Amino acid sequence: MPVICLVHGAWHHPASYHRIIDPLRACGYTVLAPVNATVGSGGSIAGKTYADDVKRIHEVLLPHLDAGEEATMVCHSYGGIPGTAALHGHTVEERKARGLEGGVRSVLYFAAAAVPQRGMSLYTLENDNWPGWHRQEGEMRLLNPEAMDVFYNDMPKEERESHFAGLMYQSHASLVTPTQYAATEVKAPKIYVVCTNDKCIPALGQQAMANAMGARVIELTCGRSPFLKEAESKELVRLIMDLAT
Repeated sequence: MPVICLVHGAWHHPASYHRIIDPLRACGYTVLAPVNATVGSGGSIAGKTYADDVKRIHEVLLPHLDAGEEATMVCHSYGGIPGTAALHGHTVEERKARGLEGGVRSVLYFAAAAVPQRGMSLYTLENDNWPGWHRQEGEMRLLNPEAMDVFYNDMPKEERESHFAGLMYQSHASLVTPTQYAATEVKAPKIYVVCTNDKCIPALGQQAMANAMGARVIELTCGRSPFLKEAESKELVRLIMDLAT
């Protein structure tokens, strides 16, 4: 059974994705969900970039690929940047060309930063203009209260507050460092799940990224965090299982 590798979004922790991770594991999938090196609560994340997140991904994923296993990559939000970069040279097609077994067989992005060109960053996706819901303090990006409605706009107030309270700091460098590999270069089948009510990356922006890389597009009528909602998370699990088999 294929391995699933989940790359989480900025300011979040993989534990937030339990509605996806737990059902997949219950069905027998090996689910890898490394904590990004760029997220945390202190100075240890200062200066960390997406390349440090790629190292974390490779630490857990490459042993499976080198053992001849195949994997599906799942990327949410900022996770689309390190998740895509981690694919470079490691798809089934690329490994087969080098005489190697195993590899990433497919990719699912949802509300993700799937940059279409090298040299871009999450900052360039914001048109080089930071939104007002997060701010820089030293080498960190901290969330302002407005972020609660950006991330969880379609959830009850109590749930929004609870999820927001568990968020962490994000490395400033992770959001501005230009990428050296683009989603349009990924040599594997791709699905992009457009979250139509996302208040961070508008649906048209998600659609444009999906079209640029030739991904199959599926729409979910929800905000940025479908992994926290019962019906939407079940649909994501179904899509991941279909893509992985």
